[in-house]
Amino acid sequence: MRVSPITAVIHELKNYLSSSMKKNIGSLLLYSFLFYEVFGPLRRCLEGNDTSAFFRWTESTLNFLLISSGILAFMLYSVGAYLVLYYYYTKTSKQVALLLVLSVVPVAIAFRYFIQEILMRWLIGEGNYTDGYPLGHYFLDNLYYAFVFMSFGVIVYFIRYSKFKEQQEQQLQIENQKIQLSLLRSQVNPHFLFNALNNIYALVNDENKKSLSALEKLSSMLRYSLYEQSEAVPLAQEWQKMEDYIALESMRLPYNPAILFDVPPEIPAICVPPFILIGLIENTFKHGLLSDPQQPVRIVLKQSAQQLQFKISNMIAQREKDQTGGIGLQNTRQRLALIYPDQHLFKVEKNDQSFTVFLEIPAQSC
Repeated sequence: MRVSPITAVIHELKNYLSSSMKKNIGSLLLYSFLFYEVFGPLRRCLEGNDTSAFFRWTESTLNFLLISSGILAFMLYSVGAYLVLYYYYTKTSKQVALLLVLSVVPVAIAFRYFIQEILMRWLIGEGNYTDGYPLGHYFLDNLYYAFVFMSFGVIVYFIRYSKFKEQQEQQLQIENQKIQLSLLRSQVNPHFLFNALNNIYALVNDENKKSLSALEKLSSMLRYSLYEQSEAVPLAQEWQKMEDYIALESMRLPYNPAILFDVPPEIPAICVPPFILIGLIENTFKHGLLSDPQQPVRIVLKQSAQQLQFKISNMIAQREKDQTGGIGLQNTRQRLALIYPDQHLFKVEKNDQSFTVFLEIPAQSC
């Protein structure tokens, strides 16, 4: 079963919005290590305790073990706070998320105590604090580091989360535009289809040889409308479908419509959105005067510098107007705003006698 483009876009959008931002724990560990390498020595230098603070790693085996285990504990603060927010910030209330973040504090302090005050004393007979240092004081002393490194993990999370939400919003806007374009392109005037079918039926009934040609043109138009899902098509292809549309609409008229073309000998080799020109022709057949050879519909197409210009002007027929919408001018205006934001010109000039539409879009190569 063939899936419609609108359904496919919606499915793709749901998949994207349901995805989570990546954890990237490896980079967070690296950032935490670099932060420690700057924060720790800088703090000691500012306190005036150690003028060679940046080289304490190599002073002794004890310093190496203390600094390494300290880094592991401080990383646990950062990574723990980050992971709690990653898994629970968007799934629970902010108060619960805060309590879960705070729960990292005793876990990380206990981890540091076990590594430095139990395991290291068992291995080498020394720890970071003096033997018998009160646990309450130990906990309070480590709250300072907990605040600093947990704040670092929280800041990293919200920076990444804000970027992720911004990307989501941009993707949502893009996919929403795709849906709108799909809906706009699907708005083919049913009156045109019914009129074409009735005219073809009349030709077939009269055994007119033009019936096969008309049926072929209608088939081509419907195929173009239903299955052409490209964002841009060659202008020559769009122009051919526009001519097919004119031929099919002309079938319902008791006269040959007076249309004057001002077109280059060869259609420019550029691409345009499908059905972008046909909507303007449709409007002319709905409201224009096509029976007067002295005042024909004028269709002008030209390429100027990096712009494609299309102009269609007609006299307004004095007849009851069809209120049933088709592709229409409003549809075209909305599509242009979505496809060429701030890159196009769409101007409509109307008075009691005449109606003119001028379109200018970027001349994009295929």
